[in-house]
Amino acid sequence: MNVAMLNVNSIRLDKDNPRLATSLEHFGEAITSEEVAFALDDSGDSGNTAQTLREAIKAHGGLITPIIVNHTTENEYVVIEGNTRVKIFKELLENGTAGDWGAIPAIVHENMSEQMIHETRLQAHLVGPRDWQPYAKAKYLYELSTNDCMTDAQIEDCCGGIANRNVIRKLIDAYTDMEKYYRPLVASDDRFDTRKFSYFNELQNRTRINALQAVGKNKSDFAQWVIDGKVDTAQQGVRDLPKVLQMPKAAEAFLSDPNMTVAGAMKIVSAAEIAPASAEALSSISLHNLMVVLTEKLANFPYSEVKRLKSNPDAREIDDFKNLNDFLDDLLSDILPEE
Repeated sequence: MNVAMLNVNSIRLDKDNPRLATSLEHFGEAITSEEVAFALDDSGDSGNTAQTLREAIKAHGGLITPIIVNHTTENEYVVIEGNTRVKIFKELLENGTAGDWGAIPAIVHENMSEQMIHETRLQAHLVGPRDWQPYAKAKYLYELSTNDCMTDAQIEDCCGGIANRNVIRKLIDAYTDMEKYYRPLVASDDRFDTRKFSYFNELQNRTRINALQAVGKNKSDFAQWVIDGKVDTAQQGVRDLPKVLQMPKAAEAFLSDPNMTVAGAMKIVSAAEIAPASAEALSSISLHNLMVVLTEKLANFPYSEVKRLKSNPDAREIDDFKNLNDFLDDLLSDILPEE
């Protein structure tokens, strides 16, 4: 391994990069550098992230962190980590942007083994600062695990150790469910929306799966609800699904009405949970006084309850806290001026 300034035009973008796999599937086997560059724009690095990186590189006049390349036995320099940065350098050079964009700093490895390449990708993108889209991350982990490229222990070591074992397993299981239950329901590959992965990632919870089974439904039904928009949000919608399915009136409305969403059914749940007299009393209190009382109750929240909730991450109160936090964040972002 050594650090060198490489001619940017001598570097080949990595057509085997798993982050680009979904976008590159459309191009067949003979993939060109131009198609890899197009896939980069389609992989989640487009928009604000890529533009921010581009502006930072221009402002600094180069890179702070070198890219990582593999110098192969065929005398090629192939990007292992830094495809987007190489693409930006090439574009700045082609556009005649002021600056020295002809050479890029690179950590050069000689003839990297397949396992070393996998380890570098995992460390750079699964636990490092340059995250992949969740679906691409899960797809890569699934393929490493099922194709015997690396053992589960090796994958865990590269992803932060045993502490992340459940996170890794959850991503792999969510990818498996999406491919098995969601893909067959979409009309074509063009309609396969990788952004829906987060719904299946949230589903990987025994309470949520049991709630489906209790009303005679399965993961295929869940996938159809995602397609139809009945599960209206990836996070809160999936988390609220057990509450809806466990309350007969809410479950009946959700399952019988094709236009009923989880959010709509939750209104039935909320109305049933608050007694009419209590609801009337609460509605008569001013918002200010209600917030004062709520703030005081939260300030005196017993530590024993904190410990109980910490040991029970599926407790309903945690979802209530998250709902309140999300709503207040959204409200304050509308009220307060942008910094």
